[in-house]
Amino acid sequence: MKKPRVRNLDRLDRKLAHLGNIGQANVLEEALHAGAQEILNSAKDKAPYLTGTLRRSLHSETVEKQGVRVRVLVGTDLVYAAMQEFGGTVVPKKARMLAFEVNGQMVFAKRVTIPAHPYLRPAFDEQKGAAVRQFRLAVGDFVRAIARG
Repeated sequence: MKKPRVRNLDRLDRKLAHLGNIGQANVLEEALHAGAQEILNSAKDKAPYLTGTLRRSLHSETVEKQGVRVRVLVGTDLVYAAMQEFGGTVVPKKARMLAFEVNGQMVFAKRVTIPAHPYLRPAFDEQKGAAVRQFRLAVGDFVRAIARG
């Protein structure tokens, strides 16, 4: 089998080096967000839905960008999101009982157990391969563009 031949590799190396760490980090950040979008879309589909607030709050964000080290996270800032993902028990902090409305009726309880409704972890588990493919495609597109230019 014949090996593929790459032409002008030294020229591409010079162009990539000319970008410097900032340019490379920008490319990585963009590619990571492209991959994160796969997980994000799946998480939005899987998130429990009552008002839609949890689904709308899901996003990806860059949490670290130093040199060529870039980290992008998918998640939400809502305080109740972890309770939905992992489940748990709600107890009153200052009052003797919890009070809330269900179907127009007031309900009082000493504690409420929320069952787990996983949406982020299953989305990650199911879409991590697609996320890696999107990351590779985005980096590949960039390399092809810089090789042409």
